[in-house]
Amino acid sequence: MDAPQTPINPVFPQRWWRRLAWTLGGLLGLWLLVWAGLPPLLKWQLQKQGSAALGRTVTVEQVDVKPWSLELTLRGLSVADATGQDVQFSLDRLYVDAELQSLLRLAPVVDALVLDQPRLRLRHLGEGRYDVDDVLQRLQSPPDAPPSQPMRFALFNLALNGGAVEFVDEPVAATHRLEQLVLEVPFLSNLASRREVLTRPRLAFVLNGSAFDSRAATTPFADTHATDLQLQVPALDMAPYLAYWPARWPLQPRAGTLALDLRLNFEQREQPQVLLSGEVALSGVQVQQVLPGAAATDWLRFGRLGVSIRELQPLVQQLHLSRVAWDGPVLSLARDAQGRLDLQRMADAWRPQAPSEGEAEAAPAEPGPGWRVTVDELAVTGGSLGWQDAAVRPAAALALDDLQLKASALSWPVQQPVPFELSTRLGSTSLSVQGSATQASARAQVALARLPLAPFGPYLTQALA
Repeated sequence: MDAPQTPINPVFPQRWWRRLAWTLGGLLGLWLLVWAGLPPLLKWQLQKQGSAALGRTVTVEQVDVKPWSLELTLRGLSVADATGQDVQFSLDRLYVDAELQSLLRLAPVVDALVLDQPRLRLRHLGEGRYDVDDVLQRLQSPPDAPPSQPMRFALFNLALNGGAVEFVDEPVAATHRLEQLVLEVPFLSNLASRREVLTRPRLAFVLNGSAFDSRAATTPFADTHATDLQLQVPALDMAPYLAYWPARWPLQPRAGTLALDLRLNFEQREQPQVLLSGEVALSGVQVQQVLPGAAATDWLRFGRLGVSIRELQPLVQQLHLSRVAWDGPVLSLARDAQGRLDLQRMADAWRPQAPSEGEAEAAPAEPGPGWRVTVDELAVTGGSLGWQDAAVRPAAALALDDLQLKASALSWPVQQPVPFELSTRLGSTSLSVQGSATQASARAQVALARLPLAPFGPYLTQALA
């Protein structure tokens, strides 16, 4: 005989399915409510609270929220300037993709953060005043505010695309433009579980027509703060920045182009380590001499000055240069009728002014250990040195052309004699010098071809008289 079977209650599965359907329906309705109602609420609050916080009119064109994936997209953000007639800051698009881990960690965890086409306009009004001073004043923390703990976060795939900054400097009548700004940081975090994750950021932009690009690898929130940064500037025209050169200085640069290809290694240990290496070059440089009571004159120009940095450690004051190459320098030196060299007059112009009456003069600082500098090779090619002397009658004028100089194993403080070779031409007369030297003595072998005495007539006349 078969065992009696327990009857199945059909009401239980029906109730279970009904509750599941109500739960899913409620969740779907909540999502739809958030999706439909949250964007206008966020847009209203962003405009209201942002305007109140900044003291400027803040507008937002569109806000899009996807609650099921925790994605937020904001479009057409703009902040008006102080007059309300123009735009101080604008942003085409802000995209945020958050993770549910943010709730578990009680800290923002973001899968992606993207800013498209941010644009900022700044204006310097003079005497250190800017057109955003009112905004900065509003954003400052109250002086009596208690210190707060640093914010904990984990951000992935940070990207800034097509950024631009326009800076108008009214006192010097100059406008600087930073365009095509790109910043990429795949990961950045100070959460304990993420501290050793390696980031590989990139920064690139065009500043006043000069391109800039860099790439790096770093762990900025790890205990060692290990950083490996590469900085590349192919050709930076210095002309837009010459207006900021101090006008009272006796040397005034008029043209030049800067090129950089540097690598920076930094590691924070018990003794911090900073190491810089790479190439630095200046090309097409022109410098004028502007002395009190005299007209501006050309003092120095050259084709290119290249410096190969093997190792620069600023924290321990050590510099090791593998090569210094100076191509085509043209230098003009002079002595006035009173017998003062222009180098001496420039040094006097650079000397700080004496303290006014009643103002205490600062005590001289204790001398430190000083820098240690090593240069493996120094080369000067195609140089020219001009000399004008108004202290003799008649005035003398001499010129050394086709100047070539080679030296090796230079060091400061001097540790051993430096071998060198020098060759040049005075008019049609060739001159060569070969030897070694220290800061106190020199030994050299001089070879001189037939030398006419006519260029030295003013000095010979004075000596013979």
